[in-house]
Amino acid sequence: MIIIPIPLPPIGVNRVATARGSVLKVVPCEQCQRSYGYVIELEAAGEDYDLDLDPAGSATRAMQKAVENFERKRGNSALPVPCPYCGW
Repeated sequence: MIIIPIPLPPIGVNRVATARGSVLKVVPCEQCQRSYGYVIELEAAGEDYDLDLDPAGSATRAMQKAVENFERKRGNSALPVPCPYCGW
């Protein structure tokens, strides 16, 4: 018996969306306890696989996932920015 692989065309589309934005982070200094702020530029992606049944819905779901991932990043992101008051 000989098995001959038959390539099939891909079914469906992987839709990807990106959410970008700036976030103002306000933090207290560990040394002098004064609060200061800085801006972080964030980007997050979301994706949804569509079997060619609902292309508009798939694009919407991908964007919703990107926004959810952006919000998650927004809460968890921080940079080591020195305190403008004491330099810590």
